[in-house]
Amino acid sequence: MDEERLGFVGIVLENRAAAPAVNEVLGGFGQIIRGRMGVPDVESGEAVICLVVRGTNNHLGALTGRL
Repeated sequence: MDEERLGFVGIVLENRAAAPAVNEVLGGFGQIIRGRMGVPDVESGEAVICLVVRGTNNHLGALTGRL
């Protein structure tokens, strides 16, 4: 069995129109997401999402690979 680890993932959305697709992926991995913070930049249309995650290397790799 793989060991779980605590970590974080940073996501930069250069186009906020991509947010629904990103949210769909994140929803599928909700069991490993412990915390989430989003910071939109209204002027540029960009956004940053920070995730605190806990999971195995395989779970974390699957999440980041989908993103």
